[in-house]
Amino acid sequence: MQLIAIDSTDKRIIAPEAKKQINYSCPQCSERLRLRKGAYVQAHFYHYHATSKCPHRKKTLAHLRNQLYIAQELPQGEAILEHPFPSIGRIADVFWPQKGLVFEVQCSPMSLEEAEKRERDYRHLGFELVWILHERRYNRRRLSAAEFFFIKRNTYFSSICEAGAGKIYDQFSIIKGGIRCYKGAQFPIAPSHPFPVIEKHPSQYPKTLLQHWESRTLGFNGDMLDRALQNPNYDYATIRALEERFLVRKRVALFDSFIQIYRAFLYALLEKIG
Repeated sequence: MQLIAIDSTDKRIIAPEAKKQINYSCPQCSERLRLRKGAYVQAHFYHYHATSKCPHRKKTLAHLRNQLYIAQELPQGEAILEHPFPSIGRIADVFWPQKGLVFEVQCSPMSLEEAEKRERDYRHLGFELVWILHERRYNRRRLSAAEFFFIKRNTYFSSICEAGAGKIYDQFSIIKGGIRCYKGAQFPIAPSHPFPVIEKHPSQYPKTLLQHWESRTLGFNGDMLDRALQNPNYDYATIRALEERFLVRKRVALFDSFIQIYRAFLYALLEKIG
């Protein structure tokens, strides 16, 4: 599935503006595309030949809905859907040239190597990458190697489904050893209002928020960094208590258990020697 095709005049056309029973071509593989749409079906192009191996065929309807949501949130006329970058062999889900931003929607698994390469490719062209991870695959208890990479980047989650309902959001989480120990509040973001993370973070922030400051180059209105900036006198006692519970106390308990085992072994050894 995809939203963009090439018409008979070699111009890009978006699915909602296309017509059925007309042949279009894929900007990625040049194979024939047809339009599919209906009263309950989001307009999209599909490859006429089911044997096609084009990467666009792997996109889901939820993926397309997320692309459209982001494009509609950005200033009118500024978002470019499925923009090709031939020099790096990439097609951006949503490109915002005025801000130098690329939004990449990820609904399927991805290897750590591919995640690193994709970000490296876009940065080589001077663009910042914003990852949008769908919660059906991500934001689970156990993190994959790629998601562990994502959370240290400009990353947000999405709940936008095939029907178009849902939101893109930031979320407070406590992660330890590749495990998401705690999932807190969700904060819907405004994709149209990014800001650079250049301000020095206050030392009173809890560890979880400090990690956001140190790992991200961008923030968006409504996310955790924005809320922290808007509420400089916020009391983080509850968050610190959660961090104490999940990040510190378990570690102390494990250390105490180790000490008890060591003492028991030592006493048994001394009794044997005696």
